[in-house]
Amino acid sequence: NLFLHYTKQIVEIVSAEMVEQEPEDISYVFSQKVEGDKNFFYALALPEDLTLAIASYMMNEEMAEVDALVLDAVSEFVNVVAGNGCTTLGMRNARVMAEPPQIMMKDMTKNLLVTPSTVAVLLRTAKTDFQILFSFYEKTDD
Repeated sequence: NLFLHYTKQIVEIVSAEMVEQEPEDISYVFSQKVEGDKNFFYALALPEDLTLAIASYMMNEEMAEVDALVLDAVSEFVNVVAGNGCTTLGMRNARVMAEPPQIMMKDMTKNLLVTPSTVAVLLRTAKTDFQILFSFYEKTDD
């Protein structure tokens, strides 16, 4: 489990369902668009403590406050996750490519994360809950 490897926390899948509203109790959203044979938007919605935990592991030192370095480290984590997903899809003959990760503060996400095709996976650690959102879409030629 990639998340367990990076955070040293056991993760329980609480639910996975279509959603109509954005998650609450999050501080940061790290997202990445994947396009090709399969098109989706992947977003990791995290509270501040989990943001720090991921960055601390990625940087191999304890991070006490969120700064540009922490945000960059968690963006790299998202890139690793999406890259693993793209590799797995590629082994199943789907051609996909991930764009660079984006970072949004919670107040910037209004109406951006949830579409009619958004699936939210609620995950729980001993310390906190967080969500991974997947929004699937058809690519249109502009």
